[in-house]
Amino acid sequence: MTKKISAALLAVALAAPLGASAQEIKLGDTTLRFNAFAEMALVYVLSGASNTGDLYQAGPDVVLDNSGPDPKLHTRGLGVAYSRFGLSSNTPSKVGAIGMRIEGDFALSSNGTAGQTFTNSKAFRVRHAYGTVGDWLLLGQTWSTFADLNAFADQMDENPTVNLAALRAPMIRVTFPAGPAKIQFAAENPYATLSGPAATRYTLPDLIGRVDFGAGPAALSVRGVVRQFITRDTSTGAAADAELSGYGFGGAVGCALKFGGDTLALDASYGSAMGPYQYGNYGTGDFLVVTTAGTASIEKWSTLGLSAAFTHVWNPQWRTNVLGSLLSASADTAIQNANTGANKQVIGVAANTYYSFAKNAWVGLEVWYNSRTTFATATAAQDNKGSEFRALATTHFDLF
Repeated sequence: MTKKISAALLAVALAAPLGASAQEIKLGDTTLRFNAFAEMALVYVLSGASNTGDLYQAGPDVVLDNSGPDPKLHTRGLGVAYSRFGLSSNTPSKVGAIGMRIEGDFALSSNGTAGQTFTNSKAFRVRHAYGTVGDWLLLGQTWSTFADLNAFADQMDENPTVNLAALRAPMIRVTFPAGPAKIQFAAENPYATLSGPAATRYTLPDLIGRVDFGAGPAALSVRGVVRQFITRDTSTGAAADAELSGYGFGGAVGCALKFGGDTLALDASYGSAMGPYQYGNYGTGDFLVVTTAGTASIEKWSTLGLSAAFTHVWNPQWRTNVLGSLLSASADTAIQNANTGANKQVIGVAANTYYSFAKNAWVGLEVWYNSRTTFATATAAQDNKGSEFRALATTHFDLF
């Protein structure tokens, strides 16, 4: 078997220049498929700045005016960390087709421009690692069931617009048909802070339900999530092991409409303590422990997210996208006063154009405008608003 696998891999390597026919091979009853691409991004921040060391855009972390890095100090960098490769298989069995997928990239470490002394090396990171039984059971890590990929924008920047549930998690997911719809239920690994004085933990997985309607020219999804969190009681006089607990709730609707060669994608989400199920919500979208008159309580943010994207295909080689998103938070006075630096509103707008100069290669240019507003100024000299304008040029080469 080892010799067969080695010979098959060698055949794929030799046949790769021949095109799509080399994308899959047969090993007995098993069909293997390979995917990979090499991608490089050149990023230039034209105005403003970000508090994160990430090479890619991060609207929720835009530096506020009159604070932090000098807005005149433009930043730039080249990055290849999101280049990736993967393998999947499909094997028939008595209980249904047994599928497997594993894929990774090199974005585990910081994507900043530093690292020349380490030859710009990046650590390998698992993106997908799961198995499937037929069309009804998935075990492992992949995109969250709450993520509607049909509603994601066609963009070059690796960080998504705010609102979207751009996360992958280990999970147990079951799927079954219900007339014209497809229903999914999943128990997914929660995102929690398990160390430090404000440690957050859980005893239950995040529970997600989803219903999908339609396909082809029109697709609609309705999703819901319930998540638990447990944290320390930090009030005066509380026992060292005293805890507080609560729940977060959220719902979303997404759709994609195709007409001609164009596509319109829309998504809206709303909830309380939704956390990572709305991108850009870390810290703002969870909760705070607020102590009033010596008594601690959990106070949660309520957040509304909206995103829209439109793709126009000019011809087989050229396509253009415009996209926009908004994330708006609200809470009572107690939590606002406890975290005056939290984001009240984040807005992101972008446009791009792709040029496919070969079947398996393209180049593109993308521009972004991001802004954010916090609930209050952190200091008398600091505004509670900030904005950023950046450009991104990308080269992309697929294996096949």
